Amino acid sequence: MSIVEDFNLKSWSSFALEARAKWATEVYNELQLEKAFAFAETQQAKVLCIGKGCNILFADDFDGLVIRMCIEGIEQVDESPEYVYVKAGGGVDWQELVQWSLKRQLSGIENLTLIPGSVGAAPVQNIGAYGVELKDSLFELEVYDQAEGVKKLKFEECGLAYRNSHFKGKWKGKRWVTSVTLRLNKQARLSVEYGGIKKVLEQRGLNNPTVQELSDVIASIRRSKLPDPDELANAGSFFRNPIVSVEKLSELKAKYPDMVTYPAHSGYEKCAAGWLIDSCSLKGYRDGDAGVHKDQALVLVNYGKASGDDMLQLARYVRDQVLQRFGIRLEPEVEIVGALL
Repeated sequence: MSIVEDFNLKSWSSFALEARAKWATEVYNELQLEKAFAFAETQQAKVLCIGKGCNILFADDFDGLVIRMCIEGIEQVDESPEYVYVKAGGGVDWQELVQWSLKRQLSGIENLTLIPGSVGAAPVQNIGAYGVELKDSLFELEVYDQAEGVKKLKFEECGLAYRNSHFKGKWKGKRWVTSVTLRLNKQARLSVEYGGIKKVLEQRGLNNPTVQELSDVIASIRRSKLPDPDELANAGSFFRNPIVSVEKLSELKAKYPDMVTYPAHSGYEKCAAGWLIDSCSLKGYRDGDAGVHKDQALVLVNYGKASGDDMLQLARYVRDQVLQRFGIRLEPEVEIVGALL
């Protein structure tokens, strides 16, 4: 393990922004992670632990130690008549884990195909797509606690909710995911009711799709809607879908009957943030090299030379336009480092 001073974080973030860390290191096992935290303690330095950097915006330099989680490995650790239990290191690429499960015809995370990022970041965000969330398959985690060392947690302990968890709340800066164990179904239990999946399946003549066929359909939908971060710098969906009361929604739909919504918990619904932004005529909006994607209003993009502050100002502008028109305040899905939205 080596610790680098004055490190350029551009290659560690899918937004490809120029930002520097006072120190940076990559860790490939728990011992290296402990050493990294010991170094930070001797320097009395702040610590930021990241994965692939696919859900982060560096609005400024980071005056501390950035640790990149690179713990690898995927293995089956248990089995029952219904399930296979699969453990993956926090540094594993999420899509690699999806492919691993598909090759073994295991079901549970096929709807999460092509979500960028690492396994260790998945519970932090409780990643989700097309009617499925990580919490539906998550069984347990191993975390590094700065005070207690490595410990196991059941998923029920982690406060997983819509794009949220204790890792973003009371555990932020205190616990970091080193591995996850998923409980995957031996028999396919497919979710096809969300986001136009059923229509594409019908177009392809797939009345009884396999997990691989469903994954392929979801991959095609995602590629048609979302820009590839390797080709156009972005962090995917920038804002969460806001949750509003049915009373508030009734008022809004009286004015905007075509508003796109999704079920949430009792008495509440999710409004499609992309629809809200698009309805403010912001799809394709651009201010210098910071812009709203031309095909997906929920995605903010860096066309090449935008700064972290440029992206932050764009996010504020989008948020304020939606608030002014609909009375709904958008909250970021992306973690913003160095500033508040």
